[in-house]
This record gives sequence, structure tokens and C-alpha cells, in this order.
Amino acid sequence: MLTENLNDNGIIAKERIIKDLQEKLSDMTYARKEYEAQAKRYEEKMKKNGWF
Repeated sequence: MLTENLNDNGIIAKERIIKDLQEKLSDMTYARKEYEAQAKRYEEKMKKNGWF
């Protein structure tokens, strides 16, 4: 019974860690896409102003 309890707690902890990492990865992916879009807007603005 104690072993089963420890295994269940381990599985729950593993699931929480995986969920947390997935959320962090999602946030990082969003931030990267936002940064790339901002860089593209900046580059277009520079081209428009004749800096490129």
C-alpha cells in the first residue's frame, strides 16, 4: 500500500512537471513569435525610411 501511494504521488508529480514545462514552452513560443513579428515591423519601418 505504501509503495502504491508513493508510485501514485510520483505519477502525479511527473504529470504536474510535464504540464508546467508545456505551459512554459507555450509561453516561450508565443514570445518568440511576438519578437519575430516586432523585428519584421521594425525592419519594414527602416526600409520605408530609407535606412536599408
